Amino acid sequence: MQKQTPNQLFQRLSDTVELLDNSSKQLMKIMEDQIDAIIASDTLKVDALTEAHTSLSWYYKEHEKQFIYELTNLLNEASRGEVENVRLTTLKEYFPEKHAEVDHWYEVISENTKELQRKHKQVLELLEFAMKQNANLMHRMYSKHSEKDTRYQPSGQRSDVATGVAVNQEI
Repeated sequence: MQKQTPNQLFQRLSDTVELLDNSSKQLMKIMEDQIDAIIASDTLKVDALTEAHTSLSWYYKEHEKQFIYELTNLLNEASRGEVENVRLTTLKEYFPEKHAEVDHWYEVISENTKELQRKHKQVLELLEFAMKQNANLMHRMYSKHSEKDTRYQPSGQRSDVATGVAVNQEI
């Protein structure tokens, strides 16, 4: 394979940032749909969106790895050696003419990461809330059922023996 110039490597990194940005936006859209489905209690849609989220998360992680790989290659090529501190902002030292583009990438990636974290937290909180509400509902339903099925002894006192549990007990 022919050795690439720093400008070609820079373009590859630019393409990778675009892929990462697109993956982030797709994940955010899926999470918004998940939030709507959770609120609507649409379990089928939640399941389908969870599958889509899992798949997109895998692609997002692959794009992150590719971004780190491309950034490392570009920094190593630009510095003509091994760079210990692989950071996006370090590119500005080697490519001062691309300062604005690097700043834009940094802003886009940072904002997307914050938004993904916020949406992920929101999905988890909604799922937690839904589970608690479901548990409370089940508890109330069974409590009401138990009240209706209360048994009394011949003396009029409440019996601790539940329906169908009187086997081998004196009633």
